[in-house]
Amino acid sequence: MGFGLLLCGYFILTFMSFAAGEYAFAAYIIGGTVCFFAASKLYEYKHRFAITVGTSLAYILIGVYYGVVCMDHLLLWELPVTSAAVIRVMDEILFAVELVHILGALWAVYELASQVGVERVRSGVERNFAFVAVSAVGELAMHIFLPGASVDDPGTDQNLRALIGILILIRLVTYLLNVWLFYRCYQLICPAGEENGRPDKKSRFKFINDINEKLDEKAQRAMNENIEYQKQKAKERESRRGTHKKRR
Repeated sequence: MGFGLLLCGYFILTFMSFAAGEYAFAAYIIGGTVCFFAASKLYEYKHRFAITVGTSLAYILIGVYYGVVCMDHLLLWELPVTSAAVIRVMDEILFAVELVHILGALWAVYELASQVGVERVRSGVERNFAFVAVSAVGELAMHIFLPGASVDDPGTDQNLRALIGILILIRLVTYLLNVWLFYRCYQLICPAGEENGRPDKKSRFKFINDINEKLDEKAQRAMNENIEYQKQKAKERESRRGTHKKRR
């Protein structure tokens, strides 16, 4: 359906770009490409994913730009587009693209989960919206009031370093929660007619078959839990209606 690719692409755009440092441009290009194909597939089921399609393309272009910057620094080209002022503007654009990318994806997932009645995914989106908001406000404050401040800079005040460290931790937790949410989407949301899981096609390699069996078991268990949850909620609603009628 596309959630598996979306999970992989988002992981590359976040954790791998964070770990890559100055070579993050490669993660932006690869992750943006994977997210583009994922969102294009998901667009067939919910048109809200058009936002994610657009921001994925923006990630690819941003990755190309930072690749040029990296090559410029290595080869001493001194191109005008790699000046400090232009890089600062691109950093702000990257921040905006990252925010719109995840908010657009969460919005689309929320509507899709509401449409198919997967309450656990929908409540997970609401939680993740809160974390994204807190992380974004903290990052925006740093961009406005403390541009250029870094936890690695020896000249940065110790208390400020601690604050930056907390913001980085919040950002990483937010990334992790979003990865988990996309994994739950992969488990619980599927196209009509494919409720019984992936086709029963065996691999030549035993360890791949073992992994597929475990994934199928987890997906089935999660689906059964969701069905039981929906039944429990329905019973609670019926119970409340019955109590209301008795009072009347």
